[in-house]
Amino acid sequence: CCKEEFPIFLGFCQTDSPLRFSDGRARWRNLLVLLPPARPSSPPTDDEAALPTDEVVAPLGFALDATQQLVLELLPEHARAPLYTLDEAALGRPLADVFFLPPSSA
Repeated sequence: CCKEEFPIFLGFCQTDSPLRFSDGRARWRNLLVLLPPARPSSPPTDDEAALPTDEVVAPLGFALDATQQLVLELLPEHARAPLYTLDEAALGRPLADVFFLPPSSA
């Protein structure tokens, strides 16, 4: 259904997909999550001892608009519209991949 609307074949994830391509949604598909710094496993220094130890720092999440100039500059020319694919390495060392899978029907 969607090959005519989206001219680039994405392989398995596109085969028999009922989803239609939306440029407005695709440009927001790059997510950035900033994790808090890891706590050191060694005993705290005198400077670190003054910091609260029970403070929980939540990760921060952002959806990047791939049409904005600052984000667009991170996208290689071949990965711009309609793919809007930001390579993780453009932001530093990649740590993990996240897959959103549908719930099991079992």
